[in-house]
Amino acid sequence: MNRQMLERLRTAAVIVIALIFMVSIFMRFKDRMNTQLAESTASYLSGNVDALATAIQTKLEDQMVMLESQSRYFSDVDLNDYNAMKKAIMSTRGMKSFTSIGVASKAGSTMNYEGKSSGNFLLRDYFQHAMTGQNAISGEPSIDEFGNEVLVLAVPIWQKEQVAGVIYGTFTRDALSDLLQNVRFGDESASVLVSKSGIILARTSDSDLIDKDSEKIQDVVPGLKLDSTADNDFISYKNGDQENILVLRPIGFHDWYFGMIVSRDIVSEQSDNISRYVVLVMFEMAFMVACLLLYIYLVGKHNERVHSRLKERADTDSLTDILNKSAFQETVSGILKKMGDQESCALFIIDLDNFKLVNDNLGHAVGDQVLAEVADKLKRIFRDSDLVGRIGGDEFAAFLRCPANQGYDMEALVHNKAAAIVAVLNKVYEADGNQVEVSASVGMAIYPEHGRDYKTLYENADKALYSAKRGGKNRYETYG
Repeated sequence: MNRQMLERLRTAAVIVIALIFMVSIFMRFKDRMNTQLAESTASYLSGNVDALATAIQTKLEDQMVMLESQSRYFSDVDLNDYNAMKKAIMSTRGMKSFTSIGVASKAGSTMNYEGKSSGNFLLRDYFQHAMTGQNAISGEPSIDEFGNEVLVLAVPIWQKEQVAGVIYGTFTRDALSDLLQNVRFGDESASVLVSKSGIILARTSDSDLIDKDSEKIQDVVPGLKLDSTADNDFISYKNGDQENILVLRPIGFHDWYFGMIVSRDIVSEQSDNISRYVVLVMFEMAFMVACLLLYIYLVGKHNERVHSRLKERADTDSLTDILNKSAFQETVSGILKKMGDQESCALFIIDLDNFKLVNDNLGHAVGDQVLAEVADKLKRIFRDSDLVGRIGGDEFAAFLRCPANQGYDMEALVHNKAAAIVAVLNKVYEADGNQVEVSASVGMAIYPEHGRDYKTLYENADKALYSAKRGGKNRYETYG
């Protein structure tokens, strides 16, 4: 074999080896990209499910807050006196978010807002739990007096520091399903709310990702064991010829789970795109790498934006567009933990005087208008660096911050803010020829003199608030 032939064979061998090496590189590159895409998609879906589960929990907690606000109307009513209880119930309007609202005595006897009995609750688990002084919700649906399949929320009624009965609100599974319509990951997904035994409490109604006749999640995913489901598990299952992914998260009520279902095609479609791109990479590697980096960057940015929007939605009171109770407490607690001895701040608790008369005489539409207007006025009174939240039905809170070494007279500043609140929130509202004067009573507690944590400051500000109430309302007082 001559020298020229050897050179040709050597060159061919180098080319073949180079081609094999290149194919190997790009095959590994393809596998790596597919793995990275799967992880990115998993993280993306996982983050969204966490945020959506939090949103569901917050909405249920908001319903509890609404019942808590109603329970105050029964703090001095004899719940064993049929006529007294009926008079109190019939004079208090229900809330449109509930199918029915009623009151149960300590013996379990009930009366709803139509003056009818809902049966005896004595042996119901949520009633017994509420009688211990804690908010409760029924673990699974039951049939109410109207024949509806409902879930029941129960809140204790306190009289003289003892639980005298329970105020309860019901809503149907259809109403809960309507709630899920607003808590989902786009039109290509379906949302479900599942009890600890697997019963599907609610589902989105406009998706074919879940069979509408399925009563339990095990009908959708045979053999699924909820108590062994890890937080980060992605459960694949088939619905006919379609492969789907189910992601479950606990929401903090009765071991309930919020679940999101997406089609496996969403992930597979992107994986197929990567396969097509790999062929192009063989010719334009630099361009492909740039596209992939840009894609990953955009996915990350989009994920951040979705997280931010969902977090803001979960933290905001839907009626007043300010912080809700849990978000206000969490934010203030975080600030207080980082504060030094030279810094000062104040917690304001603001309760509207005569607000019940607005709902009773002017209607709930005017009541909602009053709450939204109060929130707007409070935001104008306080600075952007301060916090304003709605922590009850007609109860608001504000957190005033004063950095160290700024030369503020804290006590004077707090009193000026409180005086402004009392002055600005005093207003006469009218509708259909009826008038109601709404004012505000304010209680304040100052850090660190009156407490160094949220619980202590809140309790002391609340004591000051009720002192202001007892002193004639439409006024303010500082703790101590």
